[in-house]
Formats: sequence, C-alpha cells, structure tokens
Amino acid sequence: MEKRNCNKLASKLLGLFLVLVLALSCSVAMAQDDDEFMLEEIQVTAQFTETNLQETPIAITAVTGVMLEEQNIQSVEDLGLIIPNANIRQQGNGRGPNAQIGLRGVDQSDYMPAFEPGVGVYVDDIYNGTLTGSTLDLLDLERVEVLRGPQGTLFGKNSLGGAIRLISKLPQGDNTGHFQVTAGEFDRLDFSGSYDFSVLDDQLFVRVSGSSKNINGYVDRLDYTCQMIANGTPELAGSLPSTMNSNKMRQGNCKIGEKGGSQSDAAKIMFRYLPTNKLEINLSVDYDDTEKDPGASSLLRGADPTNSNNLWVQANIIDPTWNTKPGDALSIVGDDFVTGNPYAVYESLNDPILGLRYPDKSNEVHTNVAAKVDYDINDSIHIKGIFGYREYDQSFATANMTPFAFNGYYIDQHHEQTSYEVRLNGLAFDDRLDWTVGVYYFDSETHMGGYVTAGTFGHFLNSFGAWPTGYDKNDDFKTESKSAFAHAIFAITDELSLTAGARYTDESKEYVFDNTGLLTIGEPLTYGTDHKDWKLSLDYQFTPDIMVYAMASTGFRSEGANPRPFYPAQLQDVPGEEILAYEIGAKTDFFNNRLRINAAAFLNDYDPRLNRVLGGQCTDINGMDPGEYVVPYGTACPVDSYAAGGPGGPAFVYLSAPGTSKGFELDVTARPIQNLTLNASLGYFKYETDVPRDDLSWMHPDYLIQPEWNGTLGAQYTIHFENGSVLMPRIDMFYQGERSNGGLNTTTGPISPYHVVPDYTVYNARLTYEAPDSKWSVSLDAQNLFDDFYWIDTYADRGDDGVTPLYDKWAVPSPPRMISLTFRRNFG
Repeated sequence: MEKRNCNKLASKLLGLFLVLVLALSCSVAMAQDDDEFMLEEIQVTAQFTETNLQETPIAITAVTGVMLEEQNIQSVEDLGLIIPNANIRQQGNGRGPNAQIGLRGVDQSDYMPAFEPGVGVYVDDIYNGTLTGSTLDLLDLERVEVLRGPQGTLFGKNSLGGAIRLISKLPQGDNTGHFQVTAGEFDRLDFSGSYDFSVLDDQLFVRVSGSSKNINGYVDRLDYTCQMIANGTPELAGSLPSTMNSNKMRQGNCKIGEKGGSQSDAAKIMFRYLPTNKLEINLSVDYDDTEKDPGASSLLRGADPTNSNNLWVQANIIDPTWNTKPGDALSIVGDDFVTGNPYAVYESLNDPILGLRYPDKSNEVHTNVAAKVDYDINDSIHIKGIFGYREYDQSFATANMTPFAFNGYYIDQHHEQTSYEVRLNGLAFDDRLDWTVGVYYFDSETHMGGYVTAGTFGHFLNSFGAWPTGYDKNDDFKTESKSAFAHAIFAITDELSLTAGARYTDESKEYVFDNTGLLTIGEPLTYGTDHKDWKLSLDYQFTPDIMVYAMASTGFRSEGANPRPFYPAQLQDVPGEEILAYEIGAKTDFFNNRLRINAAAFLNDYDPRLNRVLGGQCTDINGMDPGEYVVPYGTACPVDSYAAGGPGGPAFVYLSAPGTSKGFELDVTARPIQNLTLNASLGYFKYETDVPRDDLSWMHPDYLIQPEWNGTLGAQYTIHFENGSVLMPRIDMFYQGERSNGGLNTTTGPISPYHVVPDYTVYNARLTYEAPDSKWSVSLDAQNLFDDFYWIDTYADRGDDGVTPLYDKWAVPSPPRMISLTFRRNFG
C-alpha cells in the first residue's frame, strides 16, 4: 500500500482509537444506577429463535428501524456504508439498476440469472432468488440483521458470504402511525407513511404503509453534435445527426437527459390474526414500481485510436469512408468523447446505423406475497410454516457513454418464484437443548428477453466468422431446490454451550439458450447437484456481560451456467463455489452496559472460487466439443490444435482461482456520558492465492477483491429543553479503502491504475428537532456534507499493459452534497 494510503488509514484508526479511549475513560465515572442511559438490548432471530444479540454466537450487525432513520439508511445499497467488510455499492449503467452485493469477499455483480448471488437477501424470511430485485428500499422495518460469514445450515445455498435479513414491523393494533415528507436538492420530493389499527380487538390487526420517492439525476447526458456546434467546432461531429430540438440547439442547451435519478412508489399491507393464544397467522402483500435513469457513470478515457478492433469508436458514423478501409487507423480519437466533467457525458441511446432507439429509463415492478403460520403445539414445541411468492419485471437499456448506442442492449426479464418452509422448534432435557428442524422448497422461472446490437464488436468478431449486427434474446432459466436442515444448541453447563447444524440441498436447473440471429441451441442445458453443509461452534459466557465463541462452518454457491456463449460448445454449466470458514468472536458489554464491543476474526478456505476471463477456444468453433484448449486472450493456440497459431474463437472461461481470506471486524457502541451516543465499526480483509500468474485463471497478487479496510464513526448528542422538546445533532464518517476492479486478462507487469478504485471518506450529518409531545419532528440532512468528490466504482475494459489502455475507462462518480429537509407527524 502506498505511503499516502497508509497515512490516511493511520489517521482514521487513530480517530477510532480516540473514540474508544473517550468512551472507556468517561464510562469509569458513570453513575451505575442510571439505567435510562444504558444501551438498549436488541433481540434477533438469526438462529430461528429469538435471542439477545449479545448472547448469539454469530457475527451480526443488527440495525433497528430507529437507527436506520438516524443514519439515513434507506436501501440495501446504503447498508454497505455501515457494515464491516461489506462490498455493497451502486454499479454503472452496464449492469442496469442492479447493485453489487458482497460480504467478506464473496459477492455478485452480474445481473444474469445464470449466476447465483453470493449473499442471501431475505424479506421477512422470504429469499430473493436473484441479484436482480435485491436492491430494496427499507420500508417500515423493525430491524435489519446482517449475518457475516457462511450461513449454509439455516439459510442454505448462496449464503456463503452471509445473509441480509429485512424484518418488517408487525401490526400491533394500537392506532399509531406517521406521515413524513422530505424535500431537497435535485428536486427531491419523498412521501411516506404508515398506520396500525385493530379490526377485531385483541385478534385481528392491520398495518398499512407506503412511500413515493422522486429525485433527479446528478449526471447530465449531453448531445454531442449540439455541443460541438455550441463549442464552435461542428466539424468534430462529422455526419452524426443530432437528437436535439432545433430551438434548444439555437439556445445552446444540449442536455438530453440525466443519469442517477429515480422515481418509485411502494405500498405494503400486513394482517396479523391471533385466533387463540397458541396460534398466530401473518399475511402480507407488497408492491413496488420503480423507474430509474441510466446508472450514473461517465467516460474518463476513450479507446486507443490506433487499434483497428476499437470497440468504442463507431468511426464510420463520423467518417463514412472508414468502413471501407478497416485496416487503417481510425480517424477519430476516443478521448474526443470525454467531456472533462465527471458529471456530464456525451451519451445517446440511439443507434444511427440500425435506426434503433433504446429507452432511457429502466423500470422494475415487484409484487410479493408472504404468509406465516405459528402454532404452539405445547409449552416446549412450536411449528412455523412460511409461504412466499415473489414476482418482478425488469427492463433496462445500456449505452456506452458515447454519442451512439452501438454495442448496447435492451434487457426485459420476468421472474417468478415460490417457496415453502416448515420449521419445528423445541426445548428438551430440562430446557438445556434448543433444537430446530425444517424442510424447504424453492421453485423459480426467469425469462430474459431483449435485443443486443453488435456494432464494431461485430467487426472484431468477424475475424472468427460471420457476426450479425444484432440479435434477439429469448433465454429461459428454471430452478428447483429442495433441502432439509437441523440445528441444535446444547447447554453443556450454565456457561458453556455447543451449537451444531447440518443441511442437505438437492437442486436441479434448466437453461434454454436462444439468441435468435446469433446462436440458438435447441437442447436445454440441464445441470444441478446436491450439497451438504455443516456447522459446529462452542460459546462460553464468562460473565453476564462477556461471551466468547469459536466456530467452523461451511457454505456454498449453487452451480451456474455460461450465459454468454459465442458458439454451441460454450454453453456449459459453471461449477459452484464452497467456503470452509473458521471464526472466533466475542460479545461484550462494559460499565453497566454503557460500552458494547463485538469482535470477530475469521479465516476462510475459499475453494473453488470462480474467476471469469476472456480466452480463446482453439477447438472447432462449429463443433459441440469445447475441447481442452482454451488459451488466454491474445495468446496463440497450440500447434496441435484446430486453430493452431491463431487466437482461437472468443470464449468467456470460468476457472477456479482458490485461496484463503482472513480478516477481523469490530462493532462498537458507547454511551460515555448522558445523552451522547457513539458508534464505530471497522473491517479488515485480505485474500491470498497461490495460482501462478501465467495460468489462465490467475489472480494478480495486488488484486483486492474488496477493500482491505472499511470503517465508520458516528456521534449523536441529545439536547433536552425545559419545555420537553429535543434537539439531536448527528454526524457520521464512512471510509472505504482502495480496491481493484479488474485486470484479470493481464498476466505481466504491475496492476494498472486503470484497474484501481481509490479509497474515499465521506461525511453525512443530520439535525433533528422533536416537539415536546413527540407528535412531530423536523430534520435537516446533509449527505456528503463537505461535498467531497470520489469514485464509487471504476471500470477498465479488456486488457491493460500497465501503460496504455487498449480500450476505455469509465467510472461512477460520487453524488455531490445533497441537502434535504424532512417533516414527520406521528399519530397515536
């Protein structure tokens, strides 16, 4: 790590250390009988029974609904700011409106349903089966539980990195509710509200909630031809037509759209029925309709203009003669399409060659139904049945941050899933054994339609055979998964407990690949496997306030498939992933529950760990045998292969780069003096592999699959006035360390700066005034308080020799400072 980054990290760790010292020193002087100012106890259900967070031997960050509001955490994406060793962030428009979600180095960024998530996202115990649809608003929640590390025994497949659990507020029938409105910069205007009431006294309760949110984008899309005319250099636009209104062009207003904005409407209704004191039935239905601009991203550097296979410059639009001399150097430099302003981009969703216009908005509609039945068979045995149905439709188009939408695509996918789960919980042996057994069934179908344009990518691929200008997508994916699990906690003594768990999963999948106009494979690809997971842990309660634990557990990611075959033989199943994890941790409270420190350290054996690279298929591209010859991109095929001496046909290859990851995590909360609450978190992560650098599946030794360090610091002070009103100022600091973004096709030289996302620190602030009767409040928020600029993500396409990028670089810029004002009215 560079000295500059070390100094930054040292200052942040020093700040964390000072916070802890302050908390400890002040705590010594605390009055021991001020129970009102103790830290609250948080109940969690991470082991399918309700337990105190401090007595649960798992690395969990539990965030209550109040804490979410105080820190202005509004979506799953925002959770990445406050969770140690989380890698959750907005992606550019190449991935549509889908975020990357990862924990402890296990993540998923590709929206294609051929891949499985690495972190399970659950809403009221209902699993969301794809990465798409997982970036959910945190609407009317009781709490969020983020379980770090493999959760294979209780939560099953695709939770080898952890699980994120969103838990809604249950109806209480107490005639309470709220209404809230937020207005802010970029024309932000949000409305939300809830109301809880009783239909039958003490039996049937209903809770309704809803929200409507709107904010404009913070990156401008500019018409290239219009801007060149406004700049007095119309010759740079060549023959590229403008999409602008002539009146706006005369005024020099070249803005044609925005990136990064959104509008959403959501509603939820929940019913809770208590017909007897042993039976409880919960039913919920929710709906969400979200429309978004293309993802906020901008071009930092164009392509190398001397590369005849340039994927960025559709030069025959600017210079029609170029298409007749493809061997010549291009007549337009890719950097001409760089605006120089990270909040502006020359981006059009028009393809002037094919006469296509892609929509400049994405749309995602969710409909979800959940039902739970809880019944006490007797005083020691409880049964719960859970039914879930989730459905979404998502459509989006991508562009490439240039004036023409070549190599773009339009995705239109529909997903339906149904799940059933039955759990039986009980106590035995004088309540020393707490046991859970269950069965789970999951069934899903996903259709992915749309259209893809090849553009100059087709020119590149034509060297390997005929390639169309565009093709239709009509792919279908089906999954059926069945599993059974058992989990037990046995109190060996009053202080020492043993936890053991096991799960068996059997899964079958089918993938029908039909890219009409490019490649259609009539026979479906069928695949799937069974898998066994286990867990063992010991925990010891030294005192009522100090518990330590040691654990070993496993988790797996289900098998996937190659979603982008160029030739028939490349439609292959992709093996799953596995982790064997070792973890030690402590849950501690000090000074009469004024200081809470939860810590965990882990070591993961990650094998297999899949790594995607672009390679060359050296066997016959028209055959059905993928063959043993796959070479790294740009490497000649072996002399005894079908494509001897040539580059082979293009192929996305999925090979294993196994290794070990290690790290530690801290969650700290302190109330050192009356009315002051401090919180901090810290995560450290390191991944190591012995895969040689000349191997196709290599991993660069400097490649960081997630930030090595991340952390938070927060402080909130409550000022009480004589009339009973309250003023609460709060400030939060979030730090994300440097990480890599690619470079897996480069086998020589140091990792390129084009494959690095620099570290950043951002501050948020909030000031809340609450009226004397707590009936209303008003809050002033500042996101990115100091208007710091940083890159959320960067991306460099294809290989890089460490000096000259072969193609391009683009990035997701940080939102500027955003000020908003929120008014809240409480009822009941």
